[in-house]
Amino acid sequence: MHNAVVANTTDGHRTQEGDDKIKMHTHSYCCLDYAQIYDVVRYKLHRMRKKLKDELEDKNTVQEYICPNCGRRYNALDASSLMSLVDEYFHCENCDGELVAESDKLVAQEGGDGDDNARRRRREKLKDTLQKMK
Repeated sequence: MHNAVVANTTDGHRTQEGDDKIKMHTHSYCCLDYAQIYDVVRYKLHRMRKKLKDELEDKNTVQEYICPNCGRRYNALDASSLMSLVDEYFHCENCDGELVAESDKLVAQEGGDGDDNARRRRREKLKDTLQKMK
């Protein structure tokens, strides 16, 4: 195989005995499998639409809780064992901070105070995003 490369680089010209320098050219090529890329993009868009629809229909049955102090996350099953008997709230096992539901945190980040108007605005925003995707 090496001889074939040398033969191709000399372009049919014979080298003289004193000419020890043979130029070797290395080329790298890259190709994209467009069919696979197309399928991956379609799948990602499908998953995004499904997630938006599920959130609009409130299919998120397993709620997550976040500790605002240390950032640790708990699902609803784990948080049930962390309920405090003193104040009946969920408390983090690391820093003993009061856990906040993930949906309430999202509403608070959007400038809402956790009321129905903030949830309604979030729902309208999700509907608008879903419509833009379609």
